[in-house]
Amino acid sequence: MNPGRKGAACGVRDDELLGLGELGLRLFRAVAREPGSDLTTLAGLTGAPVEQVEAEARRQIAAGLLTDAGGRWEARDPAAVLANRQARELRTQHQAHRAESAALARAGLLADYLTGRHHRRSRAYEVLSPRQMWARLAEVTESAQTDLRFLLDGAPAPANDRAEVAGALVRAAGRGVRVTGVWTPSPEVPPDLVQLPPPSHIQVYPHVPLRAVVVDHATALVPIDAPRLDRGGYAFTSPGLVALVTSLVDLVHANAARDPAGSVGAEGAPDASPTAAELNPSPALRRQAICDLLATGARDPEIAVRLGVPVRTIRRDISVLMAQTGTRSRFALGVALADDHLMTLAARGGEATPPPAEPPPTTGL
Repeated sequence: MNPGRKGAACGVRDDELLGLGELGLRLFRAVAREPGSDLTTLAGLTGAPVEQVEAEARRQIAAGLLTDAGGRWEARDPAAVLANRQARELRTQHQAHRAESAALARAGLLADYLTGRHHRRSRAYEVLSPRQMWARLAEVTESAQTDLRFLLDGAPAPANDRAEVAGALVRAAGRGVRVTGVWTPSPEVPPDLVQLPPPSHIQVYPHVPLRAVVVDHATALVPIDAPRLDRGGYAFTSPGLVALVTSLVDLVHANAARDPAGSVGAEGAPDASPTAAELNPSPALRRQAICDLLATGARDPEIAVRLGVPVRTIRRDISVLMAQTGTRSRFALGVALADDHLMTLAARGGEATPPPAEPPPTTGL
């Protein structure tokens, strides 16, 4: 069998391996089997003229296959030579890939594709144009069922859109949706927003970071660029993203609530808005708020909306309150909470405050 044909079944002929031709293959094998041979010996082993052998040997030195040690020839490890060659080819391919990726990024083709894909298919968020942003804001406000929270900074907004959204907020409060807002004092804020009926309330606070709306803990709207409303916005529906925006809104509410003088509610009266403890309460303070709301006959879902926590948290806290007050039903708990001493006991986590001792009777002199 012709040795130059070995390996052809695998797609690579022996005389093509490492770029060797038929003479190159015979020369490399002769040097590998007879290391230290000179050119005359190698010419005899390969059956080729000395001039051709020397030219091929010099070519293989350049390829890293042979070395010349004072006219004596040595072969190098062909596996290492092949590995180095493949590594160089991979580096070249990687550099070409990076260059093509950079060109793709500069062209913006991938960004256009991803934007369209998310806009069409993603349920986590949507990228909205300014016109779409105001339309979606009016839509979610009109469809609110239980709770609507918003932040309003001083960024200017189109008059028509501002009036449309303000009217939707007033209508939402009128049908029983709890609308809570913090806004930076501005002539843009319609007077109707300051006069929302309870339990809705508006707080005035100078440090509002951006405009944001959260509706029914299900949808959140924020601008792409906080100071610029003409660049559109994001509509978040992913629970994690909605919870993140809700936390920001609640934090601003809590900061505003620490300054009662800066808060107004229905009829322009001081607002009975939730305190920082209600918006992000410790368990003891949250249970005190639950006690107050239970005393008004509020049900679990209403209390959950009021305090901004899940219904399961309210039910767990009510179970704790029942255990602390020694009651076995919600009705019995409501009766027990009529006692101010038990309300104090429940709010302090079980630490009773003894009633003040009556002064000893005095006797006339």
